[in-house]
Amino acid sequence: MIQYAEPISPLKHPHTSIDKLLFCAEKQIPVIYSPAPIAGSTAPMTIAGHVVQGLAECLCGLVIHQLKSPGAPFVMGMGPAVLDMATGQCSYNAPEYYMAYMSMIEMSHHLDLPSWGYAGTSDSQIPDEQACLEAGLLTFISAMSGANLNHDVGYLDFGRTGSLEMIVIMNEVIDQVRRIKKGAPIDADTLAVDVIRQVGVGGEFLTHDHTCRHLRATQWRPSLIHRDGYENWVASGQKSLLARAREKLAEILENHRPLPVPVDQAAAIQKCIDEFVV
Repeated sequence: MIQYAEPISPLKHPHTSIDKLLFCAEKQIPVIYSPAPIAGSTAPMTIAGHVVQGLAECLCGLVIHQLKSPGAPFVMGMGPAVLDMATGQCSYNAPEYYMAYMSMIEMSHHLDLPSWGYAGTSDSQIPDEQACLEAGLLTFISAMSGANLNHDVGYLDFGRTGSLEMIVIMNEVIDQVRRIKKGAPIDADTLAVDVIRQVGVGGEFLTHDHTCRHLRATQWRPSLIHRDGYENWVASGQKSLLARAREKLAEILENHRPLPVPVDQAAAIQKCIDEFVV
């Protein structure tokens, strides 16, 4: 369990937010204290000024929290929304949002604190090409910047709605990004110098034992993205990514059965609840 509390920009810390912050500190409950200053509206327009204010609001909460209970678990963050001056919309996916967001992650690394991040969200109104572009880019940025706890997967229309199909699509994207994040192991076997020498000029690696041994560990396999060529795509019905996502969603909703909490864990959870209530 984790609590999400927020100040109100600029520089306001409501009693309700502080009450939650202090309660979590006392009970050692992890808490996120992440402001959402809007550049050009409730925060400076400049990216640097935007980050400075958001960081000040977040760290104010950290000081209060740690004075109450030093060492209590705290997650820092910032929702660096940007007011589009041409439309009046508050964008989740503007380039300036990404830049301020990455700056805040850098500060979390500098302070050695876990960070509250974002992934899989788009300002598009439907799960279309814009949605996949924006959500995929934000997911990649979060993973490669080192954000720790990322939310908003499936959010659309400036965070005002969401899409189950988008969640299915982003599940595939997140899995692929995680594969990239793992990186490539480097040792004598993976460098394959001896294998290259064995195969030699004009040879082939398809039937080599090295290929078989490393195939499954190296190659990421999609379950939704189509990588089987144009002719096979036509033969399979010429389905778009969204159409395939809808089919997969329908299958999940029809057949998925979540695993129940084990009896011993359920009893332990209930015991914690009973002790807390008393």
